[in-house]
Amino acid sequence: MWISNLQGGEVVAFDSVSGQRLGHVVDPLTLPESLLPFRPSSTALDGHRIIVSQYSTGEVLVFDGETGAFDAVLFENQPVSDAPRVEEPCMVRQIDGQTWVLGNDTRNLLILDRHGGVVDEVGKSPLYLRDPHGFDVTPDGLLYVALSPTHPGRGLIQIWDLNVGRPVGEFAPYGALQEGTGLMVDRHKNIVVSDWFGNQVVTFDAHTGEHVGVWVDEADGLDQPVATAEASDGALLVLDRGGVLRVQDGAVQRIVSGHEEGFDWARGISVPSAN
Repeated sequence: MWISNLQGGEVVAFDSVSGQRLGHVVDPLTLPESLLPFRPSSTALDGHRIIVSQYSTGEVLVFDGETGAFDAVLFENQPVSDAPRVEEPCMVRQIDGQTWVLGNDTRNLLILDRHGGVVDEVGKSPLYLRDPHGFDVTPDGLLYVALSPTHPGRGLIQIWDLNVGRPVGEFAPYGALQEGTGLMVDRHKNIVVSDWFGNQVVTFDAHTGEHVGVWVDEADGLDQPVATAEASDGALLVLDRGGVLRVQDGAVQRIVSGHEEGFDWARGISVPSAN
């Protein structure tokens, strides 16, 4: 698994079973000075390319998958008023050969081709996303976005149909969740949401929005979860303020200590083989 240690300026690989540190994924020393300081928020694997979102400045960077050396800037904000922008990108995913980048501050999602061209933008004015933090796409092509509770009574999980370019539903109002941060679709096609202030990781049925269950919460040692990923053996990996928890068959184990590893606002977790 890869952890994007945002303020620590590093992307680090760990064994997803034992939590053993395996080393750095990318080499920040190969970045040009104009791209420093390095503030990685999320990482995805695209064949032999490693895609990293740069939280502080909005760039999407490409590193060589074999050497970890910086290769190119895939996307950067342009000084043109009507050009698509992404500010404070908090999650990046690789979907069907495209790079999907979620902007928290710009309240949008950019879909980029392999050359960095903008294929689509979800969340154009006036249909901005409501303070988004995480997203994923179900096999039937619906986009699910985890949000902050900005509007009383509104759902913190929003559903978009990209074929029509607008939201088509929402669920989990404040109370069911307190702050939607990370979001992923699991192998059972359910929606798994990290609830930062609620201190829980919750599963919802993607089609009905019904609460399915709680994976892990404060009683299990969870400490403000920010993102999740699914290991190849089906275990749930949870990145929280304390490091990484591994959850499988009801057993919860802290396999990575963020304090010991020097995490400083670690924001992203991914399993490369699953991207």
